[in-house]
Amino acid sequence: MSTATDRSLVAVPATEAHAPFVLGLDVGTSSVRAALFDGRGREVTATGARVPRAFRTTRAGGAESDAAELIAQVETVIDAALARAPVGALAASPVWTQIIADVLGRPIKLSHVVEASSRGAVLLALETLGAIANLISVPFPPSTQIFIPNAAHHARYRAGLARQQQAYKAIISRVPDNI
Repeated sequence: MSTATDRSLVAVPATEAHAPFVLGLDVGTSSVRAALFDGRGREVTATGARVPRAFRTTRAGGAESDAAELIAQVETVIDAALARAPVGALAASPVWTQIIADVLGRPIKLSHVVEASSRGAVLLALETLGAIANLISVPFPPSTQIFIPNAAHHARYRAGLARQQQAYKAIISRVPDNI
């Protein structure tokens, strides 16, 4: 097999990707990463996003990480990966898109415009030049699907985060300084 063929088994451009799409998330010790994968398990090229991650070292030599900081890092890579998604990637997985809206607590708007990223770049340029007041003033195309966060689900995600933070603080407070 050639290198090109080997690579095509693990990664493909959006034009060759097949639905349904899955957003993969990796929370590691050195980074948080996200990327879209197609229905054949191949990474959709140019959708990967990575944020460096670091632990704090305690006086006793332990390692700790702030849960709120981790959530912000996860939100950042998800936003970045989804911003690079091919047209229809999220539309192919409405359940996952709804979960993302619920976790983030903000609407997710899916554009079915073929060149949505180009349209976005043009709108940003027009806003910068003062040709439009702001991005919010420009209507979305009529085929846009909007996923409104479920307030009860968002509250559950936030309550879970708060419980995790309390548990973490309780555990860390019991660790002797000399360990």
